[in-house]
Amino acid sequence: MHCARIVARLGLWRSGRSIASLAALPETHQMLQKTCRDFADSELVPVAAKIDREHCYPAEQIARAGDLGLMAITLSERYGGTGLDYLAYAIAMEEISRGCASAGVIMSVNNSLYLGPIERYGSEA
Repeated sequence: MHCARIVARLGLWRSGRSIASLAALPETHQMLQKTCRDFADSELVPVAAKIDREHCYPAEQIARAGDLGLMAITLSERYGGTGLDYLAYAIAMEEISRGCASAGVIMSVNNSLYLGPIERYGSEA
């Protein structure tokens, strides 16, 4: 079944519930969800339609997301990331994408397609 149909069937978007609300989460994950939700509501939602309509790169918003550590969620602290787990990554992606799909895609690409292979296969040299 297509993901959108599953979400619609569960009524998650209409009820305001999310992945994070489906189970009890550790305090760290709850704080991350609140931080991401607040960021999405204040920084992304107000500009999301304009970004999509004008096909622009949300540079200011992405820089602010980086300041919050959202552009390197699973990257080891040793390399400047936040060192969180993949549940944290999923929670952050859900909240950021809810606010602005474009920002969510950029965040996803940076966290997984860009940083993932560098951390996994890169060398110290």
